[in-house]
Amino acid sequence: MRWPSGVCVLATLSAAALTACAGEIGGEKGRASDPQCFMEILHEGMSISSAGIGATLKYWCEVPPVRHRISVRIQLRDTNGRWVTMDERGDRAVPPTTPKTLTVTAPCFPGLWRARGTAVGATRGTDGKVKEFEPAQKDSPERLVSANDCERH
Repeated sequence: MRWPSGVCVLATLSAAALTACAGEIGGEKGRASDPQCFMEILHEGMSISSAGIGATLKYWCEVPPVRHRISVRIQLRDTNGRWVTMDERGDRAVPPTTPKTLTVTAPCFPGLWRARGTAVGATRGTDGKVKEFEPAQKDSPERLVSANDCERH
């Protein structure tokens, strides 16, 4: 996946953090006018509680884009191997410079679960034209949930 210069995604995978910034991947530094947006799936993916299974996405932009849409989904893999969205939340507002969160929850069922964060938007180029940037996507580690996991909470 290729992101525009300066767009960054921060994701927590297990105990390690991964940051990918398109402006630095190709060796080119992003300019100050480029948006610098981040998203992170918290708690290493999903958490199980009495409310069910849930996931939280934290996101923010250091330099706001012209347009931005972010969403988080919690998904369960069906018997055909397809990911079925059990809950989804989104936000179309330009992200603030301080972190904001979106949380999704679903009833707990045994099976393979994941959380998926996606972001799309547009930047204003140095030529003044608005340009769509390629979508950013980050999946949490998959989590196998047993019937016992659901009953304990």
